[in-house]
Amino acid sequence: FFGLIMKVLEEIYQYYSQKYIISTDSRKIVQGCVFVALKGEHFDGNDFAYQVAEDNIAACVIADRKDLPTHERLFIVEDSLTTLQELAKLHREKCNIPIIGITGTNGKTTTKELIATVLSKKYNIIYTQGNFNNHLGVPLSLLQIKPETEMAVIEMGANHPKEIEFLCSIAKPNYGIITNIGKAHIEGFGNFQGVINTKKELYDYIKDNDGIIFLNNDNSILNEISSNIKKITYGKNDKADHHALISSSNPYLSINWNNETVNTNLVGDYNFENVLAAITTGCYFNVEKEQIVEALENYSPTNNRSQFIKTQKNELVMDAYN
Repeated sequence: FFGLIMKVLEEIYQYYSQKYIISTDSRKIVQGCVFVALKGEHFDGNDFAYQVAEDNIAACVIADRKDLPTHERLFIVEDSLTTLQELAKLHREKCNIPIIGITGTNGKTTTKELIATVLSKKYNIIYTQGNFNNHLGVPLSLLQIKPETEMAVIEMGANHPKEIEFLCSIAKPNYGIITNIGKAHIEGFGNFQGVINTKKELYDYIKDNDGIIFLNNDNSILNEISSNIKKITYGKNDKADHHALISSSNPYLSINWNNETVNTNLVGDYNFENVLAAITTGCYFNVEKEQIVEALENYSPTNNRSQFIKTQKNELVMDAYN
């Protein structure tokens, strides 16, 4: 049975690897893509699956409704979302590139953006767009990896136990960052310890697979749960592998690092650890110091996070994403 599933998956993968394009929206089909029909709250992609196959635009179509007519490009599966996840897992296994997994209660999207900005100075990378960080977003992000991609930065969110463990089983990260652990989504985790245990699933995966974490040395909880894991540390204390200090945050954050002042376009002292995580990651992957500084100073948030906006009458701190 498993062999049969893998045979079908490999066949779908052959179509996918022609263009490395996935679509889950029938309105955004491009020539040669693989269309995955998913059922959402308002629309059922299966309603359009056969027509998409007939139109001869998509290389193949994956659907999970057995009442659809047969078609040479239409693959009927038990569950199209599971098939998408398995396709992403298969693709990741075929891609021998470093993948950095990022999770945390706060700051994971900003940290992901900063790390991606720094690493793209040297590498051809893909990274999670927006907050595509769940059971659907992570597979779709991984399936953006193309033959020329050298690294990937994958954000992972969670609102219930074992979710990070599941996302790690798909993304198989070699490196991991937990930005912090706070009291969010408690209703899904039961209590704060449930939050800690779930975020720790990233560390557990990295440890079990002999990977490396980038650790905020100033965070006591992260220190406590990261024992016996290979790590590169960062923080304000000079005992960390990479350390820096805040020089100003009025209104934009500036930090002193390695005898250099880095002037960012981010507001709030809380962004210090996000910036330092990007510096640490960049240094580990041998991005030149000047390029790291340039990347951080040129980055401007545009996603309703840590933005400073001047109007004719007011100065606004915009941090209203969620």
